[in-house]
Amino acid sequence: ELALDNYDSAINAANQALQIDPQYFSAHDNVDFKDLHLVLAESYLASGVVSSEDVNDTANALGQVDILSPGYRQLYLDDNLEEGDLLLKIEELQGP
Repeated sequence: ELALDNYDSAINAANQALQIDPQYFSAHDNVDFKDLHLVLAESYLASGVVSSEDVNDTANALGQVDILSPGYRQLYLDDNLEEGDLLLKIEELQGP
């Protein structure tokens, strides 16, 4: 869904999988919970849902990145980083 720019469907599918199993792993396509959080981060960012003032709200790109890289949210806010920086962090977390 993400590849088709269908961000709402990607968000719904990833959230559903994580609700069923927070440590999700699919041996069939080698997708795990980290990949799902990155799908959520990308989808929220592309949808314009970058952050929330509520630090416990993870329904945004910054919240998803902070799950995978604890402390990034605070760094992002303290250093006045921008969406481009968040996108670079997402790409970094995706690895090679």
